[in-house]
Amino acid sequence: MDLRRRGDYGRARLAIDRALLTAEDVGHEFLIASVNATLTVQLMMQGDSEDGVALASDTIDMLRRYRGAADDPISYSVINGALNLYAAQAAARAGDAAEAAALLKVAAGTAAESGVDRERYCLIFGPTNMSIQKIGMYVDSRRPHDATREAARVNADQAGSVSRGCYHHLHLARAYGMLGNDDAVLDALMAARSIAPGFVRHDPLARDQVRDLIRHRRSPDERLRSLAKYMAVLD
Repeated sequence: MDLRRRGDYGRARLAIDRALLTAEDVGHEFLIASVNATLTVQLMMQGDSEDGVALASDTIDMLRRYRGAADDPISYSVINGALNLYAAQAAARAGDAAEAAALLKVAAGTAAESGVDRERYCLIFGPTNMSIQKIGMYVDSRRPHDATREAARVNADQAGSVSRGCYHHLHLARAYGMLGNDDAVLDALMAARSIAPGFVRHDPLARDQVRDLIRHRRSPDERLRSLAKYMAVLD
């Protein structure tokens, strides 16, 4: 995940492939499904969104046939919900709005049934995570008003994840950027940095936003200057 955040997709894919080989050697379907969920995100970020949807769908079918799922319904809920959510994101990026909506509906239903956010096999899923990811999808679809409305209903701390809390604010920063609210963009970026500085420093979209803020402001204030220096986008 750290390699992917840094844009090193080659080594990130190598790490995922090795993890998948290990999961297959162990022969545990939940482990395989978890790695495939990560690979779905990787494919989406590389621009292979249709392949991501296909992989997630195949993995969901595998889970449905897995007899051990009945013995571990919480893990099944988390992984099945995450896979449907990632598939929805990939479908949205592939331009298939109808498929994205259908997958998102299934994921939302699973999140509502779970009631709380849980982590299983390095995957986090639940109502709060669902909303945070939905905000990101709204932003990807250039629907900033929907993104900010959804964000107003979310307490990101309930996700129980540093990365989700950070990306909640990064999604908001992008939404405010679309709305032309530079002050809110900076507030959101600073909030994200306070939660997970390393994530923000290497996030390419956040770096682009900081560059845009510097271009918009003839005299960057101390907060913006400090953030830009930290992210190495200002000499």
